[in-house]
Amino acid sequence: MKKFLLVLLLALIILGGVFYKQILATVDFYQYQQSTEFERAVMVWKEIPFTSTGRQGIAGDTLTFDALQIPIPFVGNNSVGSDAAFALGGSQSITVTRSDEAKDFFNNHSFSTTDEKAACQFLAKSSGLGACTSNYNLYRSLLELNQSDVHAFASIRDKTLYNRLLTIRSDAVPSQSVGGFETSRIRGFLFTIDKQNYVAHIFDSNDQMYTITFTNLNQSDVAFVLSNTTVN
Repeated sequence: MKKFLLVLLLALIILGGVFYKQILATVDFYQYQQSTEFERAVMVWKEIPFTSTGRQGIAGDTLTFDALQIPIPFVGNNSVGSDAAFALGGSQSITVTRSDEAKDFFNNHSFSTTDEKAACQFLAKSSGLGACTSNYNLYRSLLELNQSDVHAFASIRDKTLYNRLLTIRSDAVPSQSVGGFETSRIRGFLFTIDKQNYVAHIFDSNDQMYTITFTNLNQSDVAFVLSNTTVN
């Protein structure tokens, strides 16, 4: 009888420890949702008025960077380097850079091999995508992660990963306003800074990520550029 009571006591202690950790994880999870980091990480998705027919009027030159051919909707000067290229016309500019943000995501944010595997499983479950099968899928899964993907009874691991991934996202995105797009040549995400400034993260057919920054261009100009960008 004493042995049984001892085993029962040990079991209760172990269960108490498990529940205590779960309670702490739940408290951290909900406290994080009240933080400024969480507020910065909330994405507002909007539809992008997109056309692949181009716009009427005279466009400038074409900016070539790697295999990208980017039409420039203003007259200006182009400059191409090994790591970046830009077109400048008065106060308007378009800058394109090669990005390894998605490719090196886990290394850049100090994920262990175990944590990386867990994050891939978590993002695949939350997004319904093969989250770590491509740079595009990983970046999309990170952007689409939201509150409904984790609940009070989720595992400690999922709650911890959710908070960690959203903290990373809060610092990584150019803006909380974003829309996804896809053409026959490229796909990606357009972030709205304001009505004259935008940042696009695009992926070509080889899954290479690029960042294109649009300065003093309206949305129709940006849509024209992205919908008519080609890949050689």
